[in-house]
Amino acid sequence: MAANFPIVKQIAWKGLIPQMIVVVTLMWLAEIVGIKESIPVGAIAYLILSVGLKWLIPHLHRKGIALVKKGRFAEALTEFERSFAFFTAHKRLDDWRAVTILSPSRMSYREMGLLNMAFCCSQIGRHAEALNYYQQVSKEYPGNHIAESALRMMNASSANEQLQPS
Repeated sequence: MAANFPIVKQIAWKGLIPQMIVVVTLMWLAEIVGIKESIPVGAIAYLILSVGLKWLIPHLHRKGIALVKKGRFAEALTEFERSFAFFTAHKRLDDWRAVTILSPSRMSYREMGLLNMAFCCSQIGRHAEALNYYQQVSKEYPGNHIAESALRMMNASSANEQLQPS
């Protein structure tokens, strides 16, 4: 049974435009090669391509999410670190994810990786590392509301601990 942990999915609506172009292009290619039912064939080709790319390229990210849902945070952390390293090494793949992965996500996989690494660290008691990851998100992706909220919460918690007598 999956644990009830927050999963945030933010869509960049402008990211849907390249996807629509891919769908129309596949339909057009089906028409050019002489397929009578080019619209459904193009749509099915898009669906297969989309599912395949999302299954193949961000597989480490998906594996991390599955582990988080099972409450296996230390293992998930390893997968998110690997995903982060992959998308750091392949920045253009991530920057152009609306075309390369057919993902309309507003957040890059690097950004999601950092947030997920921070979340996993906080769940296994590695609060200093979590704080560092959230600060890195804020620095690299200014205006990330998840990181900003987490930092406010962690700072408030730290301030409350300092105020309580021992």
